[in-house]
Amino acid sequence: MSDKCLRINEVIEFDAGTPSARAERVLFIDATGRSVLMIEIFGSGSKEHWVNFEAVWNALAVGTAKSVIDPYEYLMLPDSDYSEARRAEKRMRVEAMSLLTKAEPELKFNPNKRGELIRKICAEDRTDAPRLNKGSVYILWRRFLQRGQLDNAFLGDHDRAGWTTEMRSDRSHDAKLGRDRVGDTQAEARAGVVLTHDLKQTMFAIATTYHEQPVNGVFLTWPKACELGREQFFNKNVTVNEDGVAIYEMPEQSTMPSDAQIKREYYRRKHFGEIVQAQSSVKSFNLNLRPLKEDQRQIAYGAMDVQQADFDFLPIYVVNPVTRKVIGKPTLAGIRDTMCRARTASALTWETDSAAAALLAIENLVSNKVEYGNSLRVTIEPSWMPYEDLGDALLTDNGGFITKCALQLWDGLRLELMHTGNCRPEMKPIVESSFKSLYDDLIKLLPGAVPPDAGDPDSDPVAKRAWERARLDITQLRRLIFCYDVSYNRFHYLKDYPLADDMKGTVRPIPNELYHFSNRKRTGRPRHTSLDVVRLHCLTRDIATVTREGIVYRGKTYISQRAIDEHWQEKVARLKHFWDIEVLADPRTAARIYHLLPGHARLLAERLPFLEPCWRTRSLRERTDVDFADIEHEQRRQKAEYNRAQEGAPQQAAWLNGYVNDTVQQATQGTEAALGCKKQKRTDFRENCRQAREQERDENVHAPKITSNVPDLQETVQEEALENMTASEQARLIALMSGDSKGCS
Repeated sequence: MSDKCLRINEVIEFDAGTPSARAERVLFIDATGRSVLMIEIFGSGSKEHWVNFEAVWNALAVGTAKSVIDPYEYLMLPDSDYSEARRAEKRMRVEAMSLLTKAEPELKFNPNKRGELIRKICAEDRTDAPRLNKGSVYILWRRFLQRGQLDNAFLGDHDRAGWTTEMRSDRSHDAKLGRDRVGDTQAEARAGVVLTHDLKQTMFAIATTYHEQPVNGVFLTWPKACELGREQFFNKNVTVNEDGVAIYEMPEQSTMPSDAQIKREYYRRKHFGEIVQAQSSVKSFNLNLRPLKEDQRQIAYGAMDVQQADFDFLPIYVVNPVTRKVIGKPTLAGIRDTMCRARTASALTWETDSAAAALLAIENLVSNKVEYGNSLRVTIEPSWMPYEDLGDALLTDNGGFITKCALQLWDGLRLELMHTGNCRPEMKPIVESSFKSLYDDLIKLLPGAVPPDAGDPDSDPVAKRAWERARLDITQLRRLIFCYDVSYNRFHYLKDYPLADDMKGTVRPIPNELYHFSNRKRTGRPRHTSLDVVRLHCLTRDIATVTREGIVYRGKTYISQRAIDEHWQEKVARLKHFWDIEVLADPRTAARIYHLLPGHARLLAERLPFLEPCWRTRSLRERTDVDFADIEHEQRRQKAEYNRAQEGAPQQAAWLNGYVNDTVQQATQGTEAALGCKKQKRTDFRENCRQAREQERDENVHAPKITSNVPDLQETVQEEALENMTASEQARLIALMSGDSKGCS
């Protein structure tokens, strides 16, 4: 199978090591796969140009060109890592250029048709920014292409950037001073206050009450509306004089928000509300995504273009991995590709928040599936699960993704979020059907599965018998689901798949084969995103403490190579104080956390590692899934292909059933050994579930053997202390360090 394919946004360096070396980015691959649209990423006057695909591939093969790391990868950071000034200017540019950046490739990459879009952008009237001219539009468009076609490409390199993203020159000290700006008045010169959630709510209420709506039949200007709003919302006391005029006792100006802060908060929320309304609209979805011909699934032309994500409670009861008591039903977040129908990622957790579970599924999407299988004790080949790329867009429902977290994913990872309408699951039928097929093919065959016709667990005897038969823990169930995903992608024949004309007679409708066909013939390899960058957006950011025992996070102790090399434990013992570090934690396991190194934005810009794994040093235990003739001919050919595909069904069933039988047998033996003749009881489900969450985080904790020349801290303290103590004090100290309570007394 040929692997001649390029990634969209891949950076290729030509003539490496010579004075004429240049780095160019892949912008677009035409439908025939013969031409590639590229642009030089460091030229101030660079333009898009078409290059022959074979010429680029031959240059990569002979070594005159090579694929390099994207120098603009540092832009894949959350908005919180940038200043407010840069974020505000980015939002302004993204809104202004949306007509061009969101256009179809046939329009925005065609110079003749692109001119009409640019004229519309220049003709737009803006309330919060001046009108753009053609030169500024071309500067922003070139910057957007050179920096990877993501929204963060519009970020200025500094806080004082205008439309052209260049540094504004300061006024010379000897220049003639002109008239003071309006913003230099006393009312606008205030620095404002630190904005909390409650204060932002009050600011938005001021803007909507006194500026958006008329007051006594008159629309107020911003200064008058802000002044009136501060008097009504921030006054300490109100008195009325003899003339009946209210006198407000106001706090200091430094404790109240400024006019600029109120105005910025209003426009930020107003624009976001319009975006959400457009995303939620069924009409907008039909116009932009649902094609006029064939069906909704054709919104994705190539593999990994649009992926569908969903979240649901899995209808099976699982047990505690240690006590083997029933603890409840876990949740499953699944991701499935629209074009090739592959089950690309899943996350089986106890998270009840759909957005939190989906973030873990996105992290699993980019992770190495061979290593993930090894962690579950499943051996697979890399070609069985080749899905390690993020893709371009994610289709989800209107749930937890309309959050600040989702907006950071949108901006930082170039992952466009598409939202279905309220209560409209048919807009993502592919991932919806994956839960049903998982239940029919696997879940209902396992012990503890809830029958489809079961009612309330407390009153329905069918459901009661289900949780009484529960045998699997969450790790064993996670293993079986992974095995099912591998088997589905390799062997499942999609009988009702709508084959296009270029697919007929070329590829069978099997997920893995459709994926490789898209890589060879359509869109090329999907873009690759660093796993560390994805973890920065998807994992939980928290604080850990460096102590004498090591790095302590949530009561558990970790160690890293940096802590050993820099003698952190010795420093704590010598300086007698602790310090905090920033870490990323995976809620599914406590085996390791990731130390987010100081200055991670600079390290990412310099293409240096910015995450360092920290491993557990202790654990409670160690533990190791078109005429009529042509139509009839095509039907006969598809039927013959289906019959040939069924020839591999016994091997598929044998491979999957081997893991199913082995896992179920181990789970049954462990549960029966733990419970004996006792029946499962439904009482204390909540307590059992809490214990399982804690025990799951302690599973499979194997700290790597890190060699170190650092002397043992406890032995060093003992030797220094024993030299200056009497015999009785020495015996007492030795008993204290060994944990002998009698010797201590």
